[in-house]
Amino acid sequence: MIQRFSALLSVSLLLLPLPVPAQSPAAAAPAQNDETFYDTVEVNVVNVEVFVTDRSGQRVNGLTQSDFEVLEDGKPVEITNFFASEGGRAATTVLGTAAPATPEAAEIPEEQRLLLAIFVDNSNLSARARNSALPKVNEFLKTRLRTEDRVILSSYDGPGSLEVRAMPTGDPATVVAALDRIARGTSGRMSGGAELRMLISQMDRSANPAGVDKEREMAVMDAKDILAQIELYAEEERAKTAAMVSALEQFVDGLSGLPGRKAVLLLSGGVPLRPAQALYEAWERRFGTLNQQDRSIGGSRLNAADVDLGKEMDKIGARANANRITFYALGVTDSVNVTSAAASTNDLWTRTEDSLQTNNMAQSLYAIVDPTGGAATINALDPGVLLAEMREDMDSFYSLGYTPLHRRSGKSHKIEVKVKRPGLKLRHRESYRERTSAEVMSDKVLAALMFGSRENPLEIGLQLGEEVSEKGKNTVQLTVKLPMSKLVLLPQGQFHEGKVTIFMAVRDTQGRSSPVTEVKLPIRVPNDQLLTSLGQLAGYRAKLALRPVEHTVAVGVRDELGNIVSTVTASYTPGLTPEASPAAPAATPEPAGPTEGRGDDHDR
Repeated sequence: MIQRFSALLSVSLLLLPLPVPAQSPAAAAPAQNDETFYDTVEVNVVNVEVFVTDRSGQRVNGLTQSDFEVLEDGKPVEITNFFASEGGRAATTVLGTAAPATPEAAEIPEEQRLLLAIFVDNSNLSARARNSALPKVNEFLKTRLRTEDRVILSSYDGPGSLEVRAMPTGDPATVVAALDRIARGTSGRMSGGAELRMLISQMDRSANPAGVDKEREMAVMDAKDILAQIELYAEEERAKTAAMVSALEQFVDGLSGLPGRKAVLLLSGGVPLRPAQALYEAWERRFGTLNQQDRSIGGSRLNAADVDLGKEMDKIGARANANRITFYALGVTDSVNVTSAAASTNDLWTRTEDSLQTNNMAQSLYAIVDPTGGAATINALDPGVLLAEMREDMDSFYSLGYTPLHRRSGKSHKIEVKVKRPGLKLRHRESYRERTSAEVMSDKVLAALMFGSRENPLEIGLQLGEEVSEKGKNTVQLTVKLPMSKLVLLPQGQFHEGKVTIFMAVRDTQGRSSPVTEVKLPIRVPNDQLLTSLGQLAGYRAKLALRPVEHTVAVGVRDELGNIVSTVTASYTPGLTPEASPAAPAATPEPAGPTEGRGDDHDR
């Protein structure tokens, strides 16, 4: 992975000849000695999707903006944007105004188009449980998708294995084929709670806690040994969960960089919020009396609280809310079914422990889903019921938009929506977090990196080359090139100045991604060189240390004065010459001259 250096990073700015005639930038002012004050204002509209049903659970259509009230942190805010969808068609397109009865008006606008992201959590699913649910998902994709919908498919098999199986597409067959490939693969969790069965079986075979002399001494040793194994199991589950949460957060952040209204269908067995709670209960049943007699053992069912993953799950819901994403969870768990594997003469694992374990798994999914206004089902006889409810949410909803009175600060704010008609039930996201401009840009880079999303109004180019191999690693020079004529330059005394921020990230074919690195690039051009500079490129150089596998490099550039954003990607395989590598960009083939400083050094 790319690791950030703790030292301050210097900026390398170069000017290169542009092979086309310069164009005068519309935003660049003529040279003058007066300083110019310039500021950009971002209008941040918070959209809240609201799903409304009556007492019988039927969808309620026909509501208008005046039927709703939105409160942020307990204070009413004005609804400035209102959109209603009924059966997948726009019922209202302008605040408080019904849409004209024309085919064009019935279409869903771009910002309200659905992007459905399917995330298969293989790390917490047995193959049997996973494959019991996939046919229903396939049926949904084949029969319930609309032509304007887009779908993304990703899977997660364990740490460092987040894989995008299908890029954003409107073709259901592409996603179904990718799901079929997942069904033929392995999963990360053994069927039937095998890990737990082994520990229960050990307890069942342990020395008799009610014995005397040597048998009692052996029971004390067994109690301590099994307690240590339970603690190890809990810590391993904590580590696995932290890795899964990190992957899901990365996935959510990448989605946020894409346009439209997003929903995530999470297919998972869930993770136990308290991984060892049921095991501690079984241990207490086996060794509880002995533990009271010999305090040196030190175990208790209260130890289950030492590893509580509730906060980890809360992070995902909060992340989704910050990015206008509604979660739906299709949970499929396995019964531990200890009695099928051991005699369990001491009844260590009863229906009580089995229900406790299953509920622990289910609660983690609800902790993700509920704050976003979505829905979940666990071990449903017919998973299609949840998928039908998800489709109804996608087709019939109200989108309430308002402009916060405060600037972006990265803080979370509580959202409450009220409806003035009695007897109606609402679901909606409970909060949102104002993402900073840097977070928004980072998400755009992740979207480009993971899903191939690109926009390039600044016409930036990437050049990868000048590769050096040292100690088994390939160091590759990356040059980012920006046409000066596309940047906003403003007079400040004897100079024209611009402000550009560059964001970079790298991902390899094995699903390993770097953090997004941010570099501020000030641009300062003497007034008497302004016209000449408009025919040149501003360049920034960095060094990437890459393993000898194919990588995707994503770069985002934000013109801070013009409030214009570009994202581009390139592929590169170390060890291949620039001419043979699929990454060699053709847009800016000329070599960059020597730099005045050095770029960032990144280590993957």
